[in-house]
Amino acid sequence: MELNQTSTSKILLSYQGPFIIDELSKFGFLIRSFDFLKSCTKHKLFKVFIELTQNVALYSEERMELKSLAKVGIGSFMIKEYDSYILLETNNRIKKQHGAILANYCIEMNKFTVPELRDLKACKRRHTEEPSTGAHIGLIQICIMSLNPVNYEISEIDNISSSFRVISKINKFYE
Repeated sequence: MELNQTSTSKILLSYQGPFIIDELSKFGFLIRSFDFLKSCTKHKLFKVFIELTQNVALYSEERMELKSLAKVGIGSFMIKEYDSYILLETNNRIKKQHGAILANYCIEMNKFTVPELRDLKACKRRHTEEPSTGAHIGLIQICIMSLNPVNYEISEIDNISSSFRVISKINKFYE
């Protein structure tokens, strides 16, 4: 994905810590109240935000056990505004062996058109017996909703873990 990050950006929201679904919904409420964005852009941003943050909450390798809650994933997200688009990125720890799987998956997924992605998503839902890193259907949905390829970075942390950074671009102007 070609991202022109030489233009000026403004951080709209940023968070690092445990991804508790109830707390993430409060950030979602903030996103829905971004009155400076067109309704369509706001809606797409909200949906992509929910999908990306749920992936971190459910599948991050780094977990935290909280009183009266199941273990939750730990990670970070940031939403940046540029002139013609919004970038939403999440970052979380994954098992090192999942890095190559996720990278290949993103590369292949980014080659598909939206109708092909919808077919792929339906196929994945029918064939859940295959080994999974957990994020496949969510990443497909992110591409469908944003109408842009997903960008990613995988960085080795140690012999066991890597960092998985997912970046989704949401255009501000839709016809």
